Amino acid sequence: MNKKYILVFTIIILAAISRVLPHPNNFAPITALALFSGFCFKKDFKAYLFPIFAMFLSDALLQITTGFGIWPGMVVVYATFILITIFAQVAIKNASFSNLLWVSLVSSLIFFVVTNLAMWTSSGFYEHNLAGFIKCFTMAIPFFGNSIVGDLFYTFVIFGTYVIVSKKYPEFVKI
Repeated sequence: MNKKYILVFTIIILAAISRVLPHPNNFAPITALALFSGFCFKKDFKAYLFPIFAMFLSDALLQITTGFGIWPGMVVVYATFILITIFAQVAIKNASFSNLLWVSLVSSLIFFVVTNLAMWTSSGFYEHNLAGFIKCFTMAIPFFGNSIVGDLFYTFVIFGTYVIVSKKYPEFVKI
């Protein structure tokens, strides 16, 4: 097995575990993992599998007491992480602070808009008019704040770890 995959699989497992540990709502590593995967595996289908696998693994761990099942919105959330991975493949040119900052913020916004649009259109919690739309997005603002902070935190932890490892052990990052 390529040493790069060992590093990536280690990051996936740690991301899945950190999603299972107690944390504020939406303060999770999966968006950062999607960014990292898109950065590491440009033009490679495997890029989409890593964040989905981490999400699936952590969902299974979270639901171990109730049994694994499909929850409302699951397809949209998983698809949004694929969209963020595609965005990362195109947008991340290097692991510089400024590049990662704007890509992480845009990814948080993508997740917020797509998942809340899906919530508004399909949940039945909100009327399908302008007032329902505004209420849906307004109710999601506290979660959005946690998403931004969590996405930034995990993006810089994951990419920072990658940069440190690549400098100290370059054999772990060769494609």
